[in-house]
Amino acid sequence: MKDDYTRNEMTWDGITIEIGWAPEYFSIGDGKTMGHLEIRSIDPEREPLPVTDTGYRSHWMTPEEMDQYGGPLNFVEAWIGHEAQTQSWIDGKLKRAQLELF
Repeated sequence: MKDDYTRNEMTWDGITIEIGWAPEYFSIGDGKTMGHLEIRSIDPEREPLPVTDTGYRSHWMTPEEMDQYGGPLNFVEAWIGHEAQTQSWIDGKLKRAQLELF
C-alpha cells in the first residue's frame, strides 16, 4: 500500500478545497494500480460541497481513468461542476443560506 499523496488546492464558489491524489495506492494485479482521491473543504473547514455533505469525500479510481480528465484538479472541477447543477444541491444551498429561527 502506498499513501504518498500529491496535494493541491483550488477554490470553488468561495470555498478552498484540498485535493489529494495517490495514483498507486494499491496493486490490483497485472501491473495495474488503484488510485485514491481525497477531496476536503478546508476554508471554511468541513463546508458542504456538491460531492459531499460533510466536506470530505474519498473516491477510488484507476490512474488511467484520472488521466482521461487531465489530472485530479480537472477531475474534481468537472465533478463538482456537474453535481452543482443537480436539484438536490441547489435546494440544499438555498436551505443553508436561509436563517432558521427555531
